Amino acid sequence: MVFAITSKAQAGRYLVSLKQDIQNRVQSFNSKRSLPILLCLEDAINNVEINLQRDRKVEKKYEKSHDKYLAIVNCVMEWYGLIDKMILDINEKGFSDSSTKIKIEGINFGVSLEEDFELDINEFVKHLQEKGRVGKNPLVFVIPRIFFNKFPGAIFFVFKKDVNKHFIRTFDKLISLRNLYLRQGILYSMIHNYPEGTQLTFSDKGSVEAKIPEGFKPETVLKKFGIDQRSIDSTTSVSAWNSDFLEVSFETL
Repeated sequence: MVFAITSKAQAGRYLVSLKQDIQNRVQSFNSKRSLPILLCLEDAINNVEINLQRDRKVEKKYEKSHDKYLAIVNCVMEWYGLIDKMILDINEKGFSDSSTKIKIEGINFGVSLEEDFELDINEFVKHLQEKGRVGKNPLVFVIPRIFFNKFPGAIFFVFKKDVNKHFIRTFDKLISLRNLYLRQGILYSMIHNYPEGTQLTFSDKGSVEAKIPEGFKPETVLKKFGIDQRSIDSTTSVSAWNSDFLEVSFETL
């Protein structure tokens, strides 16, 4: 279902029902099954952050496209924030079944800022196959989106073909919940940060398109919170435990 929000008043009314929907869904999650998956997902997001820094510092990929670099950094920050929010809420409001058993599967996460993102997905899958992380005919989840409201592309997840059905079912539910949290955050931004006249269009796949009055840019919102290119560069860090850290660390030194 596609629907549009055309005013701050409408956004406020929709937020009331959205908050209740989120609360109801959170209560349906088993923390024993959900939290390990969210921690694996956070590790996958961290891998993107690490490889992004390699692309920028070693490959010099973003020297002429700082906007794209900033868009991916914003995407990574967004995922970190939403995952942390989900972990806290599910731990507090979900239920815990001590008899739960779960097989942890590898989560491979990719980002493409290309309108023809299928090419990037195919290249990413080939890379994973060469590394032995997935075999033939892997399972691929794709979420189209517009980054910074100007770069059409997608985020995507790749799993082994024989991924555990309970794992993937819970993962799918978590992504649906994550989309609701994202929608909530965007509506808050529309009410508190974006100018009058902003219009939002949401798709059933979780993507959103914003029509913003001329002269206002998404980067303006980040600057309100003191976030700019220099602060992002100076605070970017990686964790030594991360699964991609060792390989990339040698390249960036």
